[in-house]
Amino acid sequence: MSSLAPGISDDAQNEPAKRQAAIQSLFDTIDRLTAAGKRVVVVLQAPRLPRHIQYYIRDLEQPAELGFVPAMNTSDWTAKLDALKQELTKRYDGKAGEVLVIDPATLFCPAESCAAIMNGTALFFDEHHMSAGGAAYVAREIVNRLNAK
Repeated sequence: MSSLAPGISDDAQNEPAKRQAAIQSLFDTIDRLTAAGKRVVVVLQAPRLPRHIQYYIRDLEQPAELGFVPAMNTSDWTAKLDALKQELTKRYDGKAGEVLVIDPATLFCPAESCAAIMNGTALFFDEHHMSAGGAAYVAREIVNRLNAK
């Protein structure tokens, strides 16, 4: 079994009933908020790095390499999220003005690799938490998508 799913605790990962209950709780919360007339932004789990960000920074030989420092294969990460993304799309596709789903992988994994560092900005402060710089990429995407509607 994959080691993670967005927003699901490690305990729930290993127990399908707990995992399904956690996902259902997410959907129930989204439904309650939209029923109350709220606009909901769901930000999926950002890719996890295979190792701590300090190793990517330390291993750089030239500052010029800071443009894009690959950390993992994009398909390895996106495969872990596909089931949840598909379910979110199926449930909320018709609610485009009410529910906005943001997948940081679309920002951090522009090609065949997910980045640890992009344009001189470390996207993480450890192996699985976004840095302020990484969060800024996501925040800009949220603002751009909300303004486009």
